[in-house]
Amino acid sequence: MIFRVLRYCKSETLRICLLIALKAGSATLTIVQPLVFSSMIDSILIHNRSITYQIFVLYAGLQIMHILFTYLIRTVDVVISKNINFHVKCQITHYLFNIPSYNQELGQGKMHSLVVSDSKSVYSFLSIIISSLFTFFTVIGVGIVTITTDWRLTLVLMTPYPFIAIINHIFRKN
Repeated sequence: MIFRVLRYCKSETLRICLLIALKAGSATLTIVQPLVFSSMIDSILIHNRSITYQIFVLYAGLQIMHILFTYLIRTVDVVISKNINFHVKCQITHYLFNIPSYNQELGQGKMHSLVVSDSKSVYSFLSIIISSLFTFFTVIGVGIVTITTDWRLTLVLMTPYPFIAIINHIFRKN
């Protein structure tokens, strides 16, 4: 099924690669920020102002870069979505008009509704795959960083995950 969806994305390969690179950069920034923040706290505790200011500027720069990456991700995501929706609509419309009996059984409104629904489903599927992949890698990366920083903190941070998974599983069935 995934290969059938991906064939509609061939025209957007470069933008999808850009989106993946931007999401990887954003995930990297998300993983690096706690390390910089812990260094800033350590420098505050030892009363070293010069290092604290430098780390604060670095942390502020990382925050600004994260905001910029988020903006670029949203912009590229919208462009990809519009282009894939257009491409899927064209392909589905062409396919539907080549079926003689299908065109006569459904009105134009029903056909347009089917085309719009299918085109949104294709991009939603692609978007969910990309987002899930990078969410998984971000959680793993943050877990590794927190384990190397303080394993007790990692245990405290990971405590809610089983509960979230159980609640998610319960509500997914309903």
